Amino acid sequence: MCFLSRRLLRIFSLVCLITFAFLSLSLPSLAQDPQNETVESQLDKALSYYWKGKFDEGISLAKDLFQIAQTKQDSMGIYEVLGVITSAKGEKYQKQAEDYLRKMIELDPKNCKAPQEYWPDKLKRTWYSYQASLGVLSEVSQACLDTVQSPGIQTIAVINFDNTSIEDHEKLEPLEKGLAAFFLTDLNKISKLKIVEREKINYVIEELKRQGSIYFDQKTAVRVGKMLGAHTMVFGSFMKLDSRNMRVDARVVKTETGEILVAESEEGRPKDIFKLEKNLVMKITKALDIELNKEEKEEIEFGGTEFLDAATLFSKGLEYQDQFDYKNAYKCYEQALKMDPDYTEAKEKMEMLRPLIRL
Repeated sequence: MCFLSRRLLRIFSLVCLITFAFLSLSLPSLAQDPQNETVESQLDKALSYYWKGKFDEGISLAKDLFQIAQTKQDSMGIYEVLGVITSAKGEKYQKQAEDYLRKMIELDPKNCKAPQEYWPDKLKRTWYSYQASLGVLSEVSQACLDTVQSPGIQTIAVINFDNTSIEDHEKLEPLEKGLAAFFLTDLNKISKLKIVEREKINYVIEELKRQGSIYFDQKTAVRVGKMLGAHTMVFGSFMKLDSRNMRVDARVVKTETGEILVAESEEGRPKDIFKLEKNLVMKITKALDIELNKEEKEEIEFGGTEFLDAATLFSKGLEYQDQFDYKNAYKCYEQALKMDPDYTEAKEKMEMLRPLIRL
């Protein structure tokens, strides 16, 4: 597949997923012919209502599915969809959404699939919190770690970068979170790496803050890495010296021992921050003895923006999203996309948040 085709495919993949959900609305309803529909296909229909903002219709359809649910997995899927759609209705319904999520987890605490990308962020945070309260969060992390060890896949987590900029220090603070997210996005394109989700990292960091521990070093990495189920952790910093010079540093720490496996840096123009980040991703994979295929290299090269202000706005959107302020997050992504109409990641974030800003 040529690179242009891959680029177009990635740009419209999320849109196509949502479009498929919309089209499924035209299929026969559960009430018309329930025997010809599986629980899974009906849940897809319920989610199509979610993407279109018709929350009550989606909830009604999902609840009806309990009549034909035959397995524990069926029931877990129904509770998951009910939780997602109910959470999207707003703060007033959050407690009810969390109740659905708890019922899903309690059916099989150790074998619940991790939160999906389309889940509202508040619901993802609830998932990790409830897993922790049941005492199975670390067990789930270890189970994931054990699962990926045999085929030679490494689990990796990326912690927020430190802002040591001399110029525009305050303006660039959102990039502390944004640059880490950029690394996660590109590392996730590598088949021999399994990333730890940003939401899980945020949850663990918040827990550490509540315990009075917010500084990360090699010693902390061992503890945090085990909590996250990660083999390695990426730390880093960035420094904008002036309008023409920026430096990004990254180091990879082995969580089991605290040993620094990789320490690399890249320097260039501030507008080339994504180029610097992507070059570091290439250096990290090489140092970890991971051989990238042609497809993975093309995927890593794809994406990002040459507008530093757009990247900063995107990062500000992540901050709002982590605070569950979906409307302001959406506005930031929208402004970033206006600055750079080819900023694919901003467009994808807007599509993901669209159901959550209808109220």
